Amino acid sequence: MIRTLTESLNNGNEATAQEALELLIELAGTEPRFLRRQLLDIVGSMLQIGEADSLEESTRYLAIEFLVT
Repeated sequence: MIRTLTESLNNGNEATAQEALELLIELAGTEPRFLRRQLLDIVGSMLQIGEADSLEESTRYLAIEFLVT
């Protein structure tokens, strides 16, 4: 899932990236333990996405929403 997110952002396909972020938010809300092993990497990635001025505002908000979740 993170690979899909990264590839989508690198290819400029923010619609797919937003879908991946929404699924990650849902996963974090329902099964947070599933993400435990990759949490540091995921948090770092979400912070980078949230701070990227080149991305759409809605994409950045979804990354921050993931962190809050």
